[in-house]
Amino acid sequence: MEGYIKLWRKSFDSHVWANPNLWRFWTWCLMKATFKARVAKVGYQDVYLEPGQFVFGRRKAAIETGLSERKIRTAVDWLTSRQNVTIKTTHLFSIISIVNWAKYQEEATQQTTKQRPTNDPLTTTDKKGKKDKKVKKGTIYGEFKNVKLTDNEYQKLKDSLNSELQSMIERLSGYMESKGVTYKSHYATILNWKRSDDAKIKGIRSSSRGLPSRDGYTEPYSD
Repeated sequence: MEGYIKLWRKSFDSHVWANPNLWRFWTWCLMKATFKARVAKVGYQDVYLEPGQFVFGRRKAAIETGLSERKIRTAVDWLTSRQNVTIKTTHLFSIISIVNWAKYQEEATQQTTKQRPTNDPLTTTDKKGKKDKKVKKGTIYGEFKNVKLTDNEYQKLKDSLNSELQSMIERLSGYMESKGVTYKSHYATILNWKRSDDAKIKGIRSSSRGLPSRDGYTEPYSD
């Protein structure tokens, strides 16, 4: 694995730190969680993972942490009851989600880079000594790695779209790849597409705002 995670000093005051087994399992969860949306293979099934999630199996966790399966179960139950994690279980696998991942791990899991040179392109200075605004940082999403969202934008979309977010991201990614187009704000585009979809469902969307294209993607009506 590459990259790194943040460990907060206030952990010293937590019950997790006071229990060595619990602390070992908790930090293992943090390191297992994905830092960007991706697709994981579980057997023959594609599983979409959002930042802060990972595919969980008690037996594998026991092997990797050196804890017994019973201790793993106890740790999961404790962390779930305290709302540190949530767990979604199917008949084949489980997905653990770290609660408040974006809040505590924002921009922390990107691969460590060397110190920026003095001519850092993210910050430029004109002849008068005035600095331009820094370029917004963001995480790349989508099958074609072309949808860019800041952590704040992603969280707001997640709060608004819930389970629809991943499909909207993939829809935008596929559309831009197939049409060779891009947009100034991918956040705004996803919001506009969602509003357009909702209006269409309600039967009040005008035909001038967009029509389904032949390749299956909805033609956007604005950025």
